[in-house]
Amino acid sequence: MRPALLVIFAGLFFATNAAGQERPAFLDDDVSYFWPTNASRYMSSSFGETRSAHFHAAMDIGTWGHEGYPIFATRDGVLYRVGVSPSGYGNVIYLKHDDGSYSLYAHLKDFHPEIRELVDSLRLPEYTFDFDKVLKDYGITFRRGEQIGWSGSTGVGPPHLHFELRSPEGRPFNPLLAGIEIDDTIPPRFSGLAIEPLGLNSSISGTNGGIRRVRPAFRDGWFDFGHHNVTGEIGLAVNVFDRADGSNNVHAVYELEMYVNDERYFHSRVDSFSFDQTRQMFVDRVFSILRTERKGYQRLYVRNGNNLPFYKDTGHSGKLDLPPGRHDITIYTSDFFGNRSRARLVLEVEDPSDTPGDAGTVVRTDFPDGYIQSTSKSAGGATRFSHVSDSAAVFAADSNRPGKIVNAGSHVAGFTNHQPPRIPENLFWNKNWVRLKNTVSGGTSGELDNDFAEDAQVLSLRPLGSFSDEQTVIRGNSGVPLDKSSRMLLSSGEQSWKLNRIYPEQRTTIYSGNMRVSVDFPEGSFFEPVTIGLASDYPAFALFPDSKPFRRPAAVRIHLDQTLRNIPGLGLYRINSGNRNSSHVASIKDPDQSVLVASINSGGKYTLKADTAAPSVTSPSIGKWSHIDEFFATVSVNDEKSGINYRSAVFKVNGERGIAEYDPEKKLLRFHLPGFRPEQVNELRVRISDNAGNTTEKTFSDVRYN
Repeated sequence: MRPALLVIFAGLFFATNAAGQERPAFLDDDVSYFWPTNASRYMSSSFGETRSAHFHAAMDIGTWGHEGYPIFATRDGVLYRVGVSPSGYGNVIYLKHDDGSYSLYAHLKDFHPEIRELVDSLRLPEYTFDFDKVLKDYGITFRRGEQIGWSGSTGVGPPHLHFELRSPEGRPFNPLLAGIEIDDTIPPRFSGLAIEPLGLNSSISGTNGGIRRVRPAFRDGWFDFGHHNVTGEIGLAVNVFDRADGSNNVHAVYELEMYVNDERYFHSRVDSFSFDQTRQMFVDRVFSILRTERKGYQRLYVRNGNNLPFYKDTGHSGKLDLPPGRHDITIYTSDFFGNRSRARLVLEVEDPSDTPGDAGTVVRTDFPDGYIQSTSKSAGGATRFSHVSDSAAVFAADSNRPGKIVNAGSHVAGFTNHQPPRIPENLFWNKNWVRLKNTVSGGTSGELDNDFAEDAQVLSLRPLGSFSDEQTVIRGNSGVPLDKSSRMLLSSGEQSWKLNRIYPEQRTTIYSGNMRVSVDFPEGSFFEPVTIGLASDYPAFALFPDSKPFRRPAAVRIHLDQTLRNIPGLGLYRINSGNRNSSHVASIKDPDQSVLVASINSGGKYTLKADTAAPSVTSPSIGKWSHIDEFFATVSVNDEKSGINYRSAVFKVNGERGIAEYDPEKKLLRFHLPGFRPEQVNELRVRISDNAGNTTEKTFSDVRYN
């Protein structure tokens, strides 16, 4: 008989949900769930919140910044699966219930002793840290309210319990739908509105250069976003958040509705989704704002490629292409318990024919293949032409000499400190068009690059490989279409970049001008057709714009010249746009060291760097777990460049090897061995490598435990 770890306290059982939403069909009416910890009744994160690359699939329960609280089975169930990892869920338990549904408990400090003994027995033969196995055949069962582990911060900190419920098909669903309740009498709040231009000729409040952002005023019970003059098709998005009673954390809202002149145009409700849909968060939110500011503006329209089950049929997509005149927009949001807020704005839609003519002038001229139009004119006013070299040229500006065309075969010495080529950062990109960005009151979706200010007068786009017309914008507010050709040359001032049209249903490989860098986009790489540029100043490169979310990773291949092949510790790094720091991208070289291959999940700027410094290993220590009668040893490990390769670690204490468990948040390597008992004076031996292959071996021969 398993030791009794059942803990009962007031308020653990739940009635039907307060707002009367329908329970999942597989749940019987008499099924109730046990609150899974006595740490708190505090929901620190809600179902459906925005994460870095996915929707949050659970309810998080706060543990006040501490570890070691008991975790209980929410229902009777069999131990179905267990995972151990330094990232993601960390230490995680899956229970399967008699109706086929699952409950999941993640970021645990430790498991119930029966689970721990089984997991260790399966890991110890190979001393492996990572573990993820289905264990249902071992027949370990738990009753509702019985302890299954202890709370922690493994995987992704800080300390909390990630409590997730899944349907029999494995789809996560909102735990509140199962009757789990929290105290919540506080309505959500609107904090911002984003107005996106969706058409080539769309304009917002007199400008069509980017996304207009508006903060609300609160008047007479309404969040008021004011009046806005618009032309063409637009989309609305709102930054809105919720709080529960006694909570300082902000949560995602449950429901959103938008009405145009009292007709419902959009309705979403976050009940469930499948894991193969979770990256569609990037099209449910305004990605350009999410990427740069970490703010989850939720679109009030359904973007192409978005098949999330949140959206209810209203007869409209939510996109607004309204006739001229005044239109009253009302937006409602509510949390799960029916607390509701409302917002309003007025759109004054103008007839495009009434807009001033200085929004941009488009001219078409035929150019011989291999030539582009210059932004300057001769003394007599005639347009000048500049010759562009053949496909072996790289159309990118050198960071030290704006406007320079870098020829194939050029090699920049000291590449480890070399920044990737400049890209056209003064542009606002839509999937089907691009135009110059200009700043207006209320802000835009990005900052202007002042170095491009003089170039912001002319924008041109010419299909490559043909004698097709070139469309040139003479003055700053108009745009050029991107869906007219598969390969194009974009010019702004004296700078030019090659662009490639990529379709989700096709595999497409694009190349730098010197053919040394290629990016292979597999079928389904994007949610909808997009246009991507690849600029290269070998060996660095940039994929732009960095505002198009990837659906699937792309493969980068960099052909290394002889000087690069001989450099030890060479790897690919992404330059972070916010702080200019770089992060290592996992990459490998082919057997003859001539090609470096990597997988990337986003656009942006990339470069090669060499890491020849081995990891540091310091601060040996021996301790004892507070929740069980077990000892452990730790050392601090750190690598500032390519990062720790924790799978390479070997950790021995007094000559006996244990499992080396890595905590990336605390930068600790922990020695774990069942039954380990330290001596008064101990020897710790550690060997560990970084992701560039540099290895440290360190022995600490006088580590005391008192």
